[in-house]
Amino acid sequence: MALSNGTAALIAVGIVGAASALGLLIVAANEGRRSSAREENPKRLGSGGSEVQTLIFQKGTFTKSQAKRWAIDHGYKASKVDEEPDAWRLRQHPPSRYVRIRTRDFSPSIRANIGFLK
Repeated sequence: MALSNGTAALIAVGIVGAASALGLLIVAANEGRRSSAREENPKRLGSGGSEVQTLIFQKGTFTKSQAKRWAIDHGYKASKVDEEPDAWRLRQHPPSRYVRIRTRDFSPSIRANIGFLK
């Protein structure tokens, strides 16, 4: 039975060093991966992670009270609801906290502005 170089190296280190060798193999495998935007340019996304800045509910699916109930049930604030012609907007944080804001779909009728913290 022929063994690949990686398997032969893993067996060669024995039981005690197997975990250590596996860690080295994982590191070697990750060397070829693409870097993330944060690694390439840390200021592009900010340095503090991201969070929901505003929840957006489609009026055709949600009433104002249903939007507030969904937000509360899922751990979001629902103290003030802004009305637009086709949506209810529940602001979670002021936009000034973020370097950048992008909209993402939570479902077909719920969207969120995601803010990348400064």
